Amino acid sequence: MRRGLVAHGGTVVALIALSIGAAGAATAGTYSCAFTRECVDATPCAATDYAFAVETEEFAARLVTPAETVRGSLGLTPGGATFVLGIAEGGVHLLTVMDAAGTARYTVHLPAPGLSITYHGTCTASE
Repeated sequence: MRRGLVAHGGTVVALIALSIGAAGAATAGTYSCAFTRECVDATPCAATDYAFAVETEEFAARLVTPAETVRGSLGLTPGGATFVLGIAEGGVHLLTVMDAAGTARYTVHLPAPGLSITYHGTCTASE
């Protein structure tokens, strides 16, 4: 089975290709995620220019954020959204790309301070 984010017409499309009995090459790529809104727990959301890269390979991805690089698992929801779930020393990271337009949400849960941050934006294939 191959899993990955695949570029399609400059956007990101969720994909899982099932290859029963076929080894197939990994679907790999680099994607840019840019977020325009940041919401910290119950406080009002604010404008942001937070951005990072996503590097994908078969079954896995790396979120290369300004703070750290988070290794995670790459998967597909039953509804067709692609997600990366990563657990780092400081917290839990979840990136979800919801549709072919690249609509994305990135959430970080930080247990030590007891807070969560959600970013709203898009992810696109890097040129």
